[in-house]
Amino acid sequence: MITNNEQNNNPTFTNEVLLPQHFNFSLQDIRKMKEPEYKNYIEEVRLSLLELINKKCPPFGVRLSEKEIIENMKVLNTENGITVILPDRKSRYIFSCDIKNENLSLQYKSHHTQGINHWFFQIWETETWQGKSPLALFHNADTFFKNMNAIIRKGKFKLLERKPNATITDCIDLLKITNGSKPAYNFPCSVAKWIYLNSAERLTSELEDFYIFDPCMGFGGRLGGALASCNHSPLNNRTVHYYGTDVNTSIHQQYKKVENYWKQHISQPLKFSMYNSLVPAENIFEDSVFTLMEGKFHVALTSCPYFNCEQYSKDPDQSYIKYPLYDQGGENSWKLGFLKRMIENTYRLLRDNGEFWLNIADINSNKNLFKNPIISLESDAKRFAIEAGFTHVITYNMVMPDINAQPQNQVEEVINHKITRDNKIVRQGKKMKFEPIFVFKKLRRNT
Repeated sequence: MITNNEQNNNPTFTNEVLLPQHFNFSLQDIRKMKEPEYKNYIEEVRLSLLELINKKCPPFGVRLSEKEIIENMKVLNTENGITVILPDRKSRYIFSCDIKNENLSLQYKSHHTQGINHWFFQIWETETWQGKSPLALFHNADTFFKNMNAIIRKGKFKLLERKPNATITDCIDLLKITNGSKPAYNFPCSVAKWIYLNSAERLTSELEDFYIFDPCMGFGGRLGGALASCNHSPLNNRTVHYYGTDVNTSIHQQYKKVENYWKQHISQPLKFSMYNSLVPAENIFEDSVFTLMEGKFHVALTSCPYFNCEQYSKDPDQSYIKYPLYDQGGENSWKLGFLKRMIENTYRLLRDNGEFWLNIADINSNKNLFKNPIISLESDAKRFAIEAGFTHVITYNMVMPDINAQPQNQVEEVINHKITRDNKIVRQGKKMKFEPIFVFKKLRRNT
């Protein structure tokens, strides 16, 4: 039974007991079914999953019980999970140096974010620029059957064939790949936690409150990192203030629910305060609270929209709706109307010597998504940051998780690797995509 908890601070969805009985069928049993029975069974599965979706519960195997969610968040709260190493040393969780360009590569324990995700069903509703979300195929019987048949009878995935006890649930989990879409990426809590603690060590004096700004709050990954940083040195004896904004009205109340739940189940007492706005980042000073906070923040960390690559909601203030053209329309283009102004406003909000950590990557907005990028978000962001007054300090390359891997296999050492032209690290023949995190500093100006 899947539970839905929208009316309180609890996670929006949890998985407390097993799914309906027909979800226990093995892959071998399903393959033995005659054609009419087989088609009827697949449709029965689709309708059951559609019922889950209508209850705001994702159909894929991403649901934890409430006990597991609490344990997941407690691990995030206590573990560090990130260490800085040199390329000739070994560590389970790594920042490894890339000798070629002297940047750093980070791979993280992505399942630290699983608990936080349970407050944000909207991750699965997010559409790509093509207008598809991971949930789209569940609304079309023919499309659903075609994709399930490719997995079950055509052996599309070798990893499934190697699993002797595979069930229909394993097949359902693979639908997020066959649909040509994938869930929205949630910034990893453990990376955010590391960044906050790393920055606080260098940017604050003893017992000074720590101020964080997030111009695109998203699905709570950076909020989770902020909460988890509170009880670790050097922040354990001071208050962490997390300020942010996001125009997605459907998730606005979820941030406070996460904070309240954390204080109730994970960490008490907690020296933490949060303010979240609905004012667009490019117009943030229209919110009087932020007018009063100019020059107050120690660090800003965000992963802003990649133009129209992920379309989080239909709210009119979403940047892809307000600015539908990337570089046409002058001040009404996306790169000038949103990206440039968001960076400039972040500069104004930071104090002298404050840092802006920006996760952004080049994209291709045509149908050939995996070919060379044609929209240079990275170079435009760096140029706008320097024009605003920032100094580019360093770039971290964040290795993305393998969508096919189990959580315990997500973390690998990426040592003695090489970098491909399409932003992938290659190690032992395996490619792992990475995205840059640019670090900019607002240097104190001589007067």
